[in-house]
Amino acid sequence: MDRALYDVHSDLHERHWWFRARKKIVNSLLGNAWYGREFNIGLDIGSGGGAMLELLKKFASRLELLEPDKKLGRELATKYSDRVRVIVSTLENFLPDKSYDFVTLFDVLEHIENDAAAIKKIYSILTPSGQLVVTVPAYTFLWSRHDVLAGHFRRYTCAKLVDLLEKNGFIVKKATYFNTFLFPAVYLVRLMQKIMTPRSTDFSYAGVGSLNEILYSIFFAEEKLLRLFNLPFGVSIFCLAEKTK
Repeated sequence: MDRALYDVHSDLHERHWWFRARKKIVNSLLGNAWYGREFNIGLDIGSGGGAMLELLKKFASRLELLEPDKKLGRELATKYSDRVRVIVSTLENFLPDKSYDFVTLFDVLEHIENDAAAIKKIYSILTPSGQLVVTVPAYTFLWSRHDVLAGHFRRYTCAKLVDLLEKNGFIVKKATYFNTFLFPAVYLVRLMQKIMTPRSTDFSYAGVGSLNEILYSIFFAEEKLLRLFNLPFGVSIFCLAEKTK
């Protein structure tokens, strides 16, 4: 990821509509799926600025963060040393001395060139019936300058992501698009960006003020529907899968 874009991410984690709504929606979906379950230890891969840390701590007695960037790893270790263990390593070179009850990748898999090898590695470090949680950006036709700056190799469809997981030993428990209500607006912005030279990233839009709150409210309004149904399209994809015993 472009360092300047990472700095934007870190600055906006707590206030930008997209980060806030995504966190609450994921929290709701996991709370629904994992109701009554207690996990011993979880692993978050590609933690970045630690945006999802507090959410994940609710589900596991212990939490470890795997961050490939040395500088980001040091920052995470300094910021969260009292609550989690930070491991600086790529997933490829990661040699854990334990198995994990769950592994999460929040908008990370699209940054990994060989996603199939990554999923196989995650399968190998999960306990029997271990859980995998993935969010990724949807649809190649939404590809933009933001994807390039973020270091994405691809965007997904639900079918493609499910196929990837099932081919590597997982049973998919839930796979749905989300950020659906704002999809028409995002699609129009993408069309405009193809006509005009974009000078900003996705997170440059409406990070403060009343528009920020309106967009947050529209995005988060999907939460109750997502607990009951899988949505047929959207800007992002959420997937919960389980390792076969």
